[in-house]
Amino acid sequence: GKSTTTIPKDATGDKTFYAKWWHIPKFVNNCYEIALIDELYYFANLYNRQQYSKNTCVKLTADLVDNKKVVVGDSLNTADSSKFCAWTPIQKFKGTFDGQGHSISGLIFVGNDGNPNAGLFASVGEENDVSDEVVIKNLGIKDSYFEGRRKSGSLVGQSASGTNLYVYNVYSECVINSWNTDIGGLIGAFNADSEKQ
Repeated sequence: GKSTTTIPKDATGDKTFYAKWWHIPKFVNNCYEIALIDELYYFANLYNRQQYSKNTCVKLTADLVDNKKVVVGDSLNTADSSKFCAWTPIQKFKGTFDGQGHSISGLIFVGNDGNPNAGLFASVGEENDVSDEVVIKNLGIKDSYFEGRRKSGSLVGQSASGTNLYVYNVYSECVINSWNTDIGGLIGAFNADSEKQ
């Protein structure tokens, strides 16, 4: 569910709180090696605060599982959704994300005004920066639910104008919804002057 950082003064009765500890991923040969879902959360939070350089490198070294049974049939598992840990998509990613044949499963994201694009990556690249190159490869996204207010995909919500985006050997087994018409199985909005293969 939603994160709580403080207990309100007017809170009464019994309350249950869950703590989730993030692990710091290994940094080997200028590349983040992610083996646990907590490390992915840590990396996303760090990247979203610092907006790394164009050469960010990320490799998965294991299959990552966040929540279980997020999707039931073809829709969100609403019976258990209040217990799910919510994903915050990576913003303006630049660099290489190599799943190395691994998968990420159990992500859930419902967009809001402050974060309207849905996907593992809300967006890749910076608008009109033609030197931006993004490579996403060898990755599966499974049992996940993404709902965006603007652009929605399981992999990327929006590829910024001018970004060179290359996607290889990636698949999705997710449910994607959007309040907008910009929706896709992998990429929600791919600007015409971007490049993909």
